[in-house]
Amino acid sequence: ERLPEAGMDPHLVGSHCVVDGFKSRYARERRKSGQAPFLFLLSHAHADHYGGLDSRWAAGPVYCSETTARFLRAILQVPAELVRPLAMDVPHQLDDFYTVTLLDANHCPGAVMFLIESRDGQTALHCGDCRLSAGMREQCAVLQRNIKVDTLFLDTTYCNAKHNFPAQEKSIEFISRVAQHHDQQEHNTLVVVATYGIGKERVLLRLAADFGSSVLVNRRKMAKMQLLDLPTVPQLQGQPLFVCTEEGEGDEADEDDGVVSGSRLDVSDKPPQSLHDAVVVLEDSNSSDDDDARSTPAAAAATFTAKRKKKKKHSAGPALVKRPTGTAAAGAAG
Repeated sequence: ERLPEAGMDPHLVGSHCVVDGFKSRYARERRKSGQAPFLFLLSHAHADHYGGLDSRWAAGPVYCSETTARFLRAILQVPAELVRPLAMDVPHQLDDFYTVTLLDANHCPGAVMFLIESRDGQTALHCGDCRLSAGMREQCAVLQRNIKVDTLFLDTTYCNAKHNFPAQEKSIEFISRVAQHHDQQEHNTLVVVATYGIGKERVLLRLAADFGSSVLVNRRKMAKMQLLDLPTVPQLQGQPLFVCTEEGEGDEADEDDGVVSGSRLDVSDKPPQSLHDAVVVLEDSNSSDDDDARSTPAAAAATFTAKRKKKKKHSAGPALVKRPTGTAAAGAAG
C-alpha cells in the first residue's frame, strides 16, 4: 500500500482513508458491499465537506473532532454509534495500517487537518480547509517535530496571487470600526451579521464585547451555538452571549435551552439589558443547511424589524427590541 501520487483522488489517502468524501464512490461501495474497507474522516462541519452525512448514513464510522461530532449528532442526526470523536494532537491507531492525528486547522470551530501515517513509513497531511497564519506551528507540538510529509492534500481554491486577503484579525477590526461608526452616527443601529451554520463566531464575540450586548439569533442558530465551546465575554457583565429571537418558528432545538454539557456557553431566553444595541445574526444565504436565510443582510434586517412590529407580546424576550433607525450589515471572509 502506498500513498497517492499528485493528481489522484483528493478524497482518498492511501488505499482506504476517505476524507470529506461522503458522497463519493467509496461511500456507495461500502453501502453495497456491507464490508468495512474504508476509514471515513470529516475535517469540519461545513456543508461542502459533510455532504452525504445525515440520519441515513450507514457506510461506516466517521472520525472527527469533538466539536464536529456534537454537530453530527445534534444537527445532522447521524447515528450516534457511527460518530467517533478523536482528541486533538495525539495519534490514534484507527486500524492495523493507519495512525491519524488531528491538528487545529484554524478555520471554523472543530475544523482539523489530518496527519495520516501508514505502517510502511509514508506520511500524508490533509489540510481540509486550513487558515494558515503566523504562530500556528509554534502552537502545535506535533508540527514542531519537523515531520517529513510525503503527500500534501491542499485546498487551492484561493491559491492565486489575485486573492490577497487581509489577516482575520484585521477583518474583524474593520467590521468593529464600521459597526461602531454607524452606531455613533445614527444611534439605535441594528447590526446584522451574515454567517454560516458554523463560522464567524470571532466576529460575533468582538461585536458583543464592543456593544456590551447579547447576540440575537433564531432557534436554528441557537441550536448550533450551544454545541460550541466559546469563550466568555466579560463586557456582557453577566448577560447571556446568545439570546433567542423566536419561539417555535422552525424550531430545531430542544425545548431545554440550558447549557449543553461540556460547553461554557451561557444560554437564556431573557432579553439583553441594552436592547437598542442588540446584534442580530442571520445565517448566510448561500449556506445549503439553512433554508430560512434571507437574500441579503439588509433585506434580513427589514424582515426582522417588520416581524418585531407585528408582535403583540412584549413581556418576555426579543419582541422588546426597538425598531432601529439605521441598519449596518457586516460580513467577513470565512
